[in-house]
Amino acid sequence: MNDKAFLKALRESNRKAWEEAYKRYYNTVRKFVKKTVLDEADEFLVKEVWQKTMIALFNQLQQKSDILHIDQYTYGIIQNIWRSVWREQSSQNISLEMNISPEIDHEASKALAEEARQQQLYRIVEDVFAQMKADPALANCVEIIRSKFFERQRDTAIAGILRLKKDSVKVRRSRICLPGFRQLLEKHPDFKDWSEGN
Repeated sequence: MNDKAFLKALRESNRKAWEEAYKRYYNTVRKFVKKTVLDEADEFLVKEVWQKTMIALFNQLQQKSDILHIDQYTYGIIQNIWRSVWREQSSQNISLEMNISPEIDHEASKALAEEARQQQLYRIVEDVFAQMKADPALANCVEIIRSKFFERQRDTAIAGILRLKKDSVKVRRSRICLPGFRQLLEKHPDFKDWSEGN
């Protein structure tokens, strides 16, 4: 599900969209809490931050129509909710018992934000691959691109897998597959937003 469809479905309170939100963001909440809590993250804290994040996200989606980067927007909510929960814990003097770090680790925050961007790019690329598989003119292109650039296989090995000549793999990759991939990537509704986020 691309980000625009995801946003629309969330606004419509589509159950599958909220399940997708869980898949996308729950582990991010857990990682964020674990990076800022010195002991093993208390699952209660993770759930509390998660629930408050989803309530805040739901409210924001109902009030704002200009949200473009859903992953980054949600990450910002997670960060703000965690800080709020941490302040509550500190004011109740629980921080000493739980051994919570008094400062948010900004390097960890940057790393998690970058991880969210990479996950968004991964979803965009998977959408492009799905479009390529549906196009007979781009037959074998997904395998050629994955094998060469993700699995780092040599052209000889790729040719053996696809039962093509080595030179055919090179020509197909440079003249058909990569231009087709770039064209579909540039047309993807979320890619422009992602690339402007750099």
